[in-house]
Amino acid sequence: MVETTSCDVTMHGLSHFLPPIVDRAALQTRIFSSQCSTSDQELLALRALWNSRQPINKLPMELLVDVLMNLPTNPGAEGTEKPTNSAQWHKAMAVCRHWRAVVVSTPSFWRTINTGQLSRWLGLALSRTGQANLCLMFRSTPVLVQALPLLVPQRHRIERLEFTCSTASAVGKLGPLISVPLPSMEEFTMCGQEGPPSLDPSDAEIFDFQPENFPALVKLKLTRVNLSWTGTLPSRLRTLDLRGCSIRPSSSSFDALLGTLRSGHNLEELTLHDFMSATCSSLDPPSDQVRISCTLVTLPRLRKLEVSDAPSWIAQFLSHVNLPTQGKVSLTGLFDVADLDGSSLSHSCLLPQNPDVLTFLRLATGATLIMMDNLYGIACTTPAPLSVSFLLRARSPRALWMQRLDAGLKHFTTLLRAAPLSVLDVQCDLARVASEVLDAALDAFPLLRSLGIASSVFGPDPFPTRLCGSLCTHAPLGEGAAEGTDAEKRAPQSRVRCPALETLRLHRVRWEDGAFVGALAECLREREQRDAPRLGRLEISTSRSAEVDWRDVDTRISGILAPMVDVYEFSPTAW
Repeated sequence: MVETTSCDVTMHGLSHFLPPIVDRAALQTRIFSSQCSTSDQELLALRALWNSRQPINKLPMELLVDVLMNLPTNPGAEGTEKPTNSAQWHKAMAVCRHWRAVVVSTPSFWRTINTGQLSRWLGLALSRTGQANLCLMFRSTPVLVQALPLLVPQRHRIERLEFTCSTASAVGKLGPLISVPLPSMEEFTMCGQEGPPSLDPSDAEIFDFQPENFPALVKLKLTRVNLSWTGTLPSRLRTLDLRGCSIRPSSSSFDALLGTLRSGHNLEELTLHDFMSATCSSLDPPSDQVRISCTLVTLPRLRKLEVSDAPSWIAQFLSHVNLPTQGKVSLTGLFDVADLDGSSLSHSCLLPQNPDVLTFLRLATGATLIMMDNLYGIACTTPAPLSVSFLLRARSPRALWMQRLDAGLKHFTTLLRAAPLSVLDVQCDLARVASEVLDAALDAFPLLRSLGIASSVFGPDPFPTRLCGSLCTHAPLGEGAAEGTDAEKRAPQSRVRCPALETLRLHRVRWEDGAFVGALAECLREREQRDAPRLGRLEISTSRSAEVDWRDVDTRISGILAPMVDVYEFSPTAW
């Protein structure tokens, strides 16, 4: 019996693709030769066909490893009590002995270790990691403390460490692992005990963070940790995330914090939650919060900034730190009951004394305003692209701030009056906004192409009837109109507000009896008569009873509004 090799079988399978007269031995040599030109399209096709006919158990080991490493992730793996990697390679071990041998002998499969509550998983995984760097995640402090004899000898290989300290005393016990040189550490995440930090320094364990111990550190995330930290940031640090942390045993100055930030030349993401008020001894006097360009902190690579603290600390931060020109910025001022007693709480308390120095306010092309009880927010976007949001909100439900919506809308209009806004979204109860204030806000932004308004009140609601009345009229130009803003000078001349409007979005409209439809139709007719361009898109969302058959009504409304715009979209929801 003649033995047939896989090579012979494959060549036989290729025979019907080949011309009748061909030197098959020479062709086989060409297929396996690495010297042949890869630009030969016929040869590339033959090689691809050859590979496609090879059995899966003939895959080279490096290709099999690559396939198994890219298996779909298990979304429920992290945070469970089962010791598992995020990938599903462990299931591949049950396919055959060969695959199991490949997984067991490849350190890359074992270097990411999530222990959960099972410490025995750690010993097994470490024994199979070889000399690969380690990514360690611990959800249980006792398991981490128990594992120290295994981890301390391997600390030079730890690339990522994520753990939780459920008790203050655990920080001291972990000193042999986290307060020593860690030359391979790139990501360090530490979460302290739940609840407010101890006010007595003697009762709090302090994490002695020394940047020189982390020469390769790229990402540092600390939550509710008492720090002993002076000096500079690690030179390679790209992400700094500090939430509810404080400097112990004594407070630092704001100038010291600025000095630390100045060393973050490679920072791309910066998050500070309740850090300045807990760390810095006192605020600068208002007279010292004047921005001097030569002393401002500039982080050239910063693309994501997230800061939340008391409003006065946000204002101080903006007075001393340049915002990035691209990326995403989120600034949140948190006020409490004590802040409501005086006059310090206002729509402008998040901003420096001279908000004109914030250049994005003059460059914004899109903006969103949200005004609700205990919440005031402004979000802006620029073409850079840069997204900036300011949010003033209560820290607890006990702090009730009944803001004046007229003052909030006036503040928004003043801040962004010089901006060439083309997109504007407003969410507030228009029933509490004076008509003249709404008219002035729309007059301030004549370049608007997209306008979205959302309102929700109890009882009779003048929205959107009041908005329709504003959109189909225009205040007469005064003597000083020629000296208006650049946006006003570039706006098309028209006898209606928002003359460039293309999209109108009305959300959370109270259905009542559908009376707003007549006002809306009259607004569109009036704008057309006043030579305003035809509306390109009209979107309406409303809530109404689900027990009524509205199909005939919807058909009638669509017959009225749809012919007046290019695209009409109506989205009703049930009560």
